[in-house]
Amino acid sequence: MYSFIVYRKEMALKLALFSAVGLLLLFVSNHFLNNRFLSVLFLIIAIAPIFLMKAVMNRFIRRVAVDLKKESFSISVYRTGKGSEKYSEHYLNDINSYTIQFPNKRFSSIKLNFKNGNSVEYSFLQQKQDDTQTSTDEILKNFHLMIENYNQGTSVANKIILKPSFFASTGGLACIIGLCSLFIIAVCLHISYQTKPLLITLFFGLAIIIQLILKRKSDIDTYKKWIHTHET
Repeated sequence: MYSFIVYRKEMALKLALFSAVGLLLLFVSNHFLNNRFLSVLFLIIAIAPIFLMKAVMNRFIRRVAVDLKKESFSISVYRTGKGSEKYSEHYLNDINSYTIQFPNKRFSSIKLNFKNGNSVEYSFLQQKQDDTQTSTDEILKNFHLMIENYNQGTSVANKIILKPSFFASTGGLACIIGLCSLFIIAVCLHISYQTKPLLITLFFGLAIIIQLILKRKSDIDTYKKWIHTHET
């Protein structure tokens, strides 16, 4: 099977670092240099990745060949125009658990947790890039089926566990409850001190909480679907 992955975490880290440097330079130009031209320039640099997201993402996309076997699977990573970049083979008896996640509409990911404490994550693009690409849904289904077949032929102690994503877990619920508590405390403090809270701040705070709640519900529904498939 052929597909495309994106180095999501590496991309996010570099984008965050790039924007942080731009904001730092903006702060310096405003408070020390007092140069309006530089301030505007550094502001543009800081927010540029938002408007160039597609071009930036293309730098972190790789073509992959996925080969699922009975007791292992391999992923060969290719960089466009530069040939093979990386080859990894994972044996199922080394895997302790796995998670199937849908961070957003652009890609779906499989995270593997190994018995030695290491982990690896592959984020597959949802949008089709060429005619040879296998759909991400089919890859996830075949991967899940491979795990099912392996679990049926091994002992209970060696079975690979399907775990929920972070927001579908107890930790995710605690995070949402904590944010809700902080939001309520902030509103109460504003009321107690008889100050008018910024409506835009309250709006964005509430919007983030609602988005996380919807994300948790979606992840729980997805987890139940895969669990049901596993049990049947």
